[in-house]
Amino acid sequence: QGPDGDGIRPFPYSTDMEINPMTYATIGEGVSVPHGVGSVWCTMIWDMAWALIDKYGYNPDLYNGTGGNNIAMGLVIEGLKLQPCSPGFVDSRDAILAADEVLNNGDNKCLLWEVFARRGLGWSADQGSSGSVTDGTESFDMPPSCTIAIDKTADK
Repeated sequence: QGPDGDGIRPFPYSTDMEINPMTYATIGEGVSVPHGVGSVWCTMIWDMAWALIDKYGYNPDLYNGTGGNNIAMGLVIEGLKLQPCSPGFVDSRDAILAADEVLNNGDNKCLLWEVFARRGLGWSADQGSSGSVTDGTESFDMPPSCTIAIDKTADK
């Protein structure tokens, strides 16, 4: 394929759900293994990186930068160190959340949850066996710690 070809991914990477509608359930809907499954995970990481860039900006200094792109890279690399062997999607999500606790005192916890929940890897998502692509359950919910409770009292 030429540079404008579709490549091996089912959809281009995009934070726009109309351009790339993949969610956690997509891995059980017949995408190829490993590239199709990997493209679902990379879509989530793409969304995470752009959410962090939107919050902290972009810094081209890959070694000493403090931009959202630098934070995203740090979370992925530290997350790789914290996840178990043969991880599934939930394991990897949890490792990235743990990495944010280690590296950033959890400052991005709710932002990360929003990103993962938007793509079906929310609080109640269940990966089933990390060796299977057919037994996971997606969820779009947020953890209670990131849910804002609204107390609505009627005016008297």
